[in-house]
Amino acid sequence: MLVVALPLMTKANPHLLASGTYYVTKTADEECIGCGGWTLERPGDDEIQNGVAHIRHFATHPRWLRKGIGSALLSRCIRDAEERSIRTLECYSTLNASYFYGSAGFKRVQTFEAPLTRETKLPAIRMTRTQG
Repeated sequence: MLVVALPLMTKANPHLLASGTYYVTKTADEECIGCGGWTLERPGDDEIQNGVAHIRHFATHPRWLRKGIGSALLSRCIRDAEERSIRTLECYSTLNASYFYGSAGFKRVQTFEAPLTRETKLPAIRMTRTQG
């Protein structure tokens, strides 16, 4: 499954990169070590719900895991959303990443299979965090 999933999951999304709410963390040598952001548009259909934002495409370089990179990026997203009066944050998490989001106050809502291709689906969890 990873042979199919990784190229799709790591493909750059121009709309997300240009959103103004997607962040990249770099070392002093300009090495990209983490990224993540949020949008008002829901992934997959671009629907916008009043008061809801969506956490998007978080990743940390393997050599930089467990050093607070992802947590710092997620804290920035949470703070940004609060400043814009967003009441609910939602994310579609992999099974492994659900613990990361859970540590930031996200709660599991439902499990589902995220379609990657017609033939391949990835087990996932929809999670939400209520602000304030």
